[in-house]
Amino acid sequence: MNVPRLRILLLLLLGVTPLVRVFVAGVPLYATDLVLLVLACSFLRPHRLAPCQRRVLGTAALVVASTAPSLLIGLFADAHPLFTLYYYGRRVLAVAAFGTFLVLFSADAALRRRTLRALLLATIVSSVWCVAQVLTRSTGLVGALDHIYYDVLARAVLEPSVNRWGAAWKTPRAVGGWWNANSMGAALTLGLLLTPAVRAWPWGALATSAGWLGLVATGSRQALIGSGVFVAALLGRGGRRSAARRSWMLAACAAGLVAALLIAGAQGARALGAREGSLEEGFASRWNNYPDFWGALAASTPATFLFGRGAESWTVVSRSGTTLEPGAFVSNTLLLTLAENGVLTLLAFLALLARIVTQAEASWQRAGVVVVLWLLNCDNHLYLYPALTVLMWAALALAAAPARLESPT
Repeated sequence: MNVPRLRILLLLLLGVTPLVRVFVAGVPLYATDLVLLVLACSFLRPHRLAPCQRRVLGTAALVVASTAPSLLIGLFADAHPLFTLYYYGRRVLAVAAFGTFLVLFSADAALRRRTLRALLLATIVSSVWCVAQVLTRSTGLVGALDHIYYDVLARAVLEPSVNRWGAAWKTPRAVGGWWNANSMGAALTLGLLLTPAVRAWPWGALATSAGWLGLVATGSRQALIGSGVFVAALLGRGGRRSAARRSWMLAACAAGLVAALLIAGAQGARALGAREGSLEEGFASRWNNYPDFWGALAASTPATFLFGRGAESWTVVSRSGTTLEPGAFVSNTLLLTLAENGVLTLLAFLALLARIVTQAEASWQRAGVVVVLWLLNCDNHLYLYPALTVLMWAALALAAAPARLESPT
């Protein structure tokens, strides 16, 4: 068995099979969870990290430990404790991926290159498939493969009742299995955050151009803005060594944007606010709910303020922190973290992000953390989908790793 190729395949599966699952006694077991377990058992070796990286990993462990009271609250308050334990375990496993990727990105240069190329290949595959869905509106061969993935392998329960191309919002799901355009855009954006660490042609250029092609095809405004901020930070770097990279990065982005605008059609209209609500509506549903949410939280009990409402309690929390009305979910990840785990976990998580920023060696690493923070405020997918959380932790691990890792001489 070729072990390096097997590892590359496992890393590729993280980006292209997040919804594939099998049911055991009614419990959905996801393929990506098994991949994460295998990778953790193979690579999660904190002793291989430098002291500064170990301190970052320790801070991440404190974030996980701070959620223990929320788990206990959920177990005692929820009528389905096994459900709480299972999905809490999946979330903790996704967070543990931070340590796995920190080792993969910090311990060995050759292993880092293979890991990055596998993750970027997943971004390229998802982007190309996303564009194919837009072009065909998931008909013909593309539609048949789409049906196999979602209705047979993933057994999706949300999508069959929705005509994705007849609705006001056009949704390329791509192989990645993100169920709407914003979650697909977030996945592609997180993939783009990895490109500056890849120095070998053509991986970085291919992933950048394909990623932007897929992003415009999704029409996700929040993902496009976040990716634009990151690219602007890359192009603004000085120094002779970065000049060549800025040139091909700019060329790749331009090629992707031009091609995507030519084929996106309704997706371009979506990005401009002509689909799925106006820009004002999008802003109000995400950012303007902070004052009401904090007011409701401040009026709650001290225990709820400190420790939240219990693990997996996002199903009973509305945008104002009160009992949920049908269809009224919290619209960004940071508020979900606050509602479920309380202010202590939220502050611990923000402290982790701050530690990564202060430790980062390069401007593109700090820009990556800023983009992650933007996505955390824009939508709830980074909290609700553990597979998407894994990609977020991979991007944060690269920001905390050495900016350039050389092979030993």
